[in-house]
Amino acid sequence: MSSITSLTRLDLTSNCLNEIPICISGMKNLKHLILKYNSISKISKKFKLPKTLKTLDLSENHFREFPNDFFEGLNNLQQLNLFSNRLISLPDSISTLESLSTLDATLNFIQELPKFFSSLKNLQIVKFQIILIFFNLF
Repeated sequence: MSSITSLTRLDLTSNCLNEIPICISGMKNLKHLILKYNSISKISKKFKLPKTLKTLDLSENHFREFPNDFFEGLNNLQQLNLFSNRLISLPDSISTLESLSTLDATLNFIQELPKFFSSLKNLQIVKFQIILIFFNLF
């Protein structure tokens, strides 16, 4: 078990996951967490991201939303990839990511830019696409 807690990089790409494994919460040295190309749509209330993360890739999953406090305390996070999910908004806790330099939220259903962008002083690369959906009622 000590070898699992000492991991610094974990890549679970394309593993047909429906939830983030709860054991990741205990990985106190984890710096890079890659969970892309899964079917994750929800997060257990018991799950907390390791505070040591520098890279978090949750792209190509099925997230519609994140708990409002999901990203709190991730002071070292530099890269956040949320590409191609089903998000309609981003949680306010992203505004606390003081080291964030790259954010990719392309191909979601977010219809307006979050107001917190101005508080992210280290943000250098933002990939964002606003999708406008029009309905013809006649």
